[in-house]
Amino acid sequence: FVHVDEFQDFSEMFMDFIQAIRGQAPGAVLCCVGDDWQAINGFAGADLRFFSNFDEFFPSAATQQLLTNYRSGRGIVSAGNAVMEGLGEPARSIKPQPGSIRIARLTDFEPSLTERHLFPGDVGTPALLRLIKHGLAETDGTVAVLLRRNTIPWFTNTGLGAFGRKLDGYLSYLRSHVPEADGRRLDVTTTHKYKGREADFVIVADADKQSYPLIHPTAELFEIFGDSVASLTDADRRLFYVATTRAESSLCYLVTSEYPSSFLGTVFAMSTPVNWR
Repeated sequence: FVHVDEFQDFSEMFMDFIQAIRGQAPGAVLCCVGDDWQAINGFAGADLRFFSNFDEFFPSAATQQLLTNYRSGRGIVSAGNAVMEGLGEPARSIKPQPGSIRIARLTDFEPSLTERHLFPGDVGTPALLRLIKHGLAETDGTVAVLLRRNTIPWFTNTGLGAFGRKLDGYLSYLRSHVPEADGRRLDVTTTHKYKGREADFVIVADADKQSYPLIHPTAELFEIFGDSVASLTDADRRLFYVATTRAESSLCYLVTSEYPSSFLGTVFAMSTPVNWR
């Protein structure tokens, strides 16, 4: 018996490996489990065609849809379905809790006098800290801040210096502004790194057009490798879905510019705007 987990991340190399095993053991039974909506590792060589064309690679295989979400409240599952609308069967939540969804617009945020003193010239960090402190107060569990890039958010002006530019330095910086016990419940990382994990309260901290999708100006040059703007956009939609579905009870999208991500789409209609006051 050969069990392959995370089959959406299957690659040519893994296919050769499986075929070599079956060549030595023709009677081996293969079982594969995966989620094409979470296929976000194309940069590492993963190829979704093995998942999409499973029957061609493994003729006479039996397939079973696993649509039940055991992690998130109903509203959060609905938000994930909205992000991926039209791309497969919608998931369904097994939880009775509704799950809250909020939209926080940085353009509506006005720092207090204390926040202006603590964070001179920086509007993004005090806004993010307000959301974090609200999440820490709302739950006894974990709060996760997820970002598209592994650098200090572009919408902040921290002047961190010795903390460096990476998110681990920014995490230390944010933890220094909350009680130590609360800081241990806080994580700040990239969506890629947080795949497979979960938090009670999740903040998608850059739900903007310039982050989702994140298309490099020279992306067209990579068409010779099989990429295109359309395929890169699809990959970032799946990444946005992963960010959305890390939340168990509460989900907050922080929109830091005038242009929210197009992936939010109908999620706006099922969300509550954050009142910064």
